[in-house]
Amino acid sequence: MPAITVMRGYRTLPAEMKRLTIGLACAAAIVIAAGCGSSGEGTISSTPVPKDDVSGAIPGNESGFHPSDYGIEQWDTPRATDSAIRRTDTSGPASATEPDTVPGFRVQVMITQEIDRANAMKDSLVRVMRGEWIYIVYHPPYYKVRIGNYTDRFAADETLDRLRRNGLSAAWVVPDRIVRNPPPAPQPPDSTGPAEDSVPRR
Repeated sequence: MPAITVMRGYRTLPAEMKRLTIGLACAAAIVIAAGCGSSGEGTISSTPVPKDDVSGAIPGNESGFHPSDYGIEQWDTPRATDSAIRRTDTSGPASATEPDTVPGFRVQVMITQEIDRANAMKDSLVRVMRGEWIYIVYHPPYYKVRIGNYTDRFAADETLDRLRRNGLSAAWVVPDRIVRNPPPAPQPPDSTGPAEDSVPRR
């Protein structure tokens, strides 16, 4: 064991011990820095994530929040893929151009992680809301069922009131990119019969 030299009342370590101490301190600093700079992939969230459907979680967390109550006339939102814009006339050649979109409003009826539930809601709304375009917008991991192409808030509010009278009290107006001058909405296959009076509740 190396001897410790005492100079003027202080203990000093020999050069080999200093190098060893500095080397261990650097190694410990590297290990600590590597542990702090992790990507976070291994962290566990304390918030439970719903497995299938968030429609029940939203009213519990945001039951009093309705974006339409804040009077925001226009928001720029990212362009979403709408599944309802389809070509209804197949007699002519197909057009490869996308529809012309502008900022506007739609009424959101449902949000879910299950495409089957979104399609079922869309099918029931097509029978009740004749003449209106019904969209399923996918913002991963959620499918959002939305109605209409409204350039002004008042027309969207009229549809919202109609939906609330039919039992969809959780619907609200959302800003979105809408289709300018859309073609007539497709009619349901049983369009000869009377329209249903209500839509299923979530």
